[in-house]
Amino acid sequence: MHQSLLLSKPGLRALSLNQEAELRLWEKLGIAGLVLLWLGLRSFSVYDHLWDSDEAQHLHVVWEWTQGLLPYRDFFDNHTPLFHVLFAPVLRLFGERADIIELMRGCMVPLIALIFWCTYRIGAQVFSRRVGIIAALLGAFYPHHFFKIGEFRTDVLWTVFWMLSLVWLTRPGRMRRHEFLAGLALGAAFAASQKTVLLALVLLAGTAGTLLLTRLGRRHAMDGETPPMRSWRPLGPWFWLGLCLVPAGFLGFFWAEGAWSRMVYCVVRFNLSTGEEMLHRPAWLDPNQARFWLIVPTAVVAWQIWQRSFSADRARRQVFLLLVGGSYCTVLFGLWTVVSAQDYLPYYPVWLIGVVAGLAWLGGTIVRWAGNREELVRALLVLLLFGAEITWLVKDFHFSRHRNQFKIEQVREVLALTRPDEAVLDAKGGSIYRPRAVPYVMETLTRWRMREGQLANDVPQRLVQQRTAVAINLSWFPRQTQDFINANYVWVGLVHVAGKTLFPGEDGPCNFQVLIPGRYRVVSAQGSVSGRLDGHAVGEETLELEPGPHRFQSDQPVVGPIYLLAEQAVARGFTPFNEALKSLEPGRKYAD
Repeated sequence: MHQSLLLSKPGLRALSLNQEAELRLWEKLGIAGLVLLWLGLRSFSVYDHLWDSDEAQHLHVVWEWTQGLLPYRDFFDNHTPLFHVLFAPVLRLFGERADIIELMRGCMVPLIALIFWCTYRIGAQVFSRRVGIIAALLGAFYPHHFFKIGEFRTDVLWTVFWMLSLVWLTRPGRMRRHEFLAGLALGAAFAASQKTVLLALVLLAGTAGTLLLTRLGRRHAMDGETPPMRSWRPLGPWFWLGLCLVPAGFLGFFWAEGAWSRMVYCVVRFNLSTGEEMLHRPAWLDPNQARFWLIVPTAVVAWQIWQRSFSADRARRQVFLLLVGGSYCTVLFGLWTVVSAQDYLPYYPVWLIGVVAGLAWLGGTIVRWAGNREELVRALLVLLLFGAEITWLVKDFHFSRHRNQFKIEQVREVLALTRPDEAVLDAKGGSIYRPRAVPYVMETLTRWRMREGQLANDVPQRLVQQRTAVAINLSWFPRQTQDFINANYVWVGLVHVAGKTLFPGEDGPCNFQVLIPGRYRVVSAQGSVSGRLDGHAVGEETLELEPGPHRFQSDQPVVGPIYLLAEQAVARGFTPFNEALKSLEPGRKYAD
């Protein structure tokens, strides 16, 4: 009986109604219905949810792996490599497709399902089976969690390994093999994301808090119970052995490939920042970060559980899990420089288990008032809970398969305009299948370093050196770079193509200056334009132009604007006069 009770006082005993009893038929049908609904909403979100720039960035790194390139040594990446290595064969199987992000989002579904299974297992073995089921289902529909966890990002795999580690750490009667597997999973999390440093600190905080509370709590063992401090131990040597295996394997590989120093720079040094501008207001003073203080009520509840529980082993696991969940935001807000939505992915499942356990206790109190209508009240409570959450989620949907169409078209244009070996000016990897013209990615830390002068803004020089003909996603770049693109590139469809708008003078000649060397053609609405370039007669053929001032004189009067455009754009029909491309112009703000 004690396995279904949490607290010993009569008014605090029930965490739920008949938590360990067999599931009723209506409960099984409800679970099946919610799973089907989740699958339906998830299939919509693959198309409905706007692409995040991180997804394209991760896919670009995966593509680099498929080209036989090594991260850090051959190209810049500020993430650890496990996620990209695992998905390289998948991308190679799909090939070059403009809608690849939607396909790769579908590949996230098994990982998401594994997270929810782990949520169920943790809730079931720490509290009860019903707590685990409800927590997993609530996590499936929780809006802040639903969309972000469905994106193609390394944080999803990171969360999987974190949850697997907690599954083994919270097992009843934990043994050495469980500790080893928990360490192995956490080590794999390090190989998936360097943000596992945060998880390690949270795990240490939860372990230290559990030891402190159980040592200070004057709890007497029940008859036949193992003495309090001997039935549970902190993280032992088997855990640390498992923790080291996967990271050591990757570190050894990159050291052998001569990429050790670059890996340290990209993954560690580049992601560290000490500038005052990057530091947030102290979390304990920021009302928008009230979750920093969640550790305080969590510690109070954990203390009460330890003092009143019938089972010392079960109570320790409950205290440990609650303190892990309660300390997460304290560590995150207290130590993390840049906090983003994906940083919460490992937090929500653990937090929801604690919330459901508390709601189950509260629901038990309500049901006792219901008398012989217990089943009806239970069904109504669950229906109200999930109804509110699903309504909250669905209102954020647009149920449209076309919200990302502009991004898909942009990738398609880049593929049409460039060869696989031609670099594209791309902020983070939005072209996916083409090398970046600049090595670094234009994210928060990069832009801050440029503003502070720690990183040179040499983008224009790189474009000239590499003869870069196509540019996308300019809004991420500094104003200086945007001005350079506007002066030396022309909007065509959803991309910028090297070229200029030419303005003939009264006597006909056009004076202009080229900074991006390359092969160009002069076009008007009537087609290619012949004339004299720098005093030499030219027909409608391609012009090889070097940086510097130039002068063009058309052989015949031209009606309307004329453009100097990169030769590959004209050859493929990508000109400002293409009506199909002009129809895409309203989507430029979404594509860029």
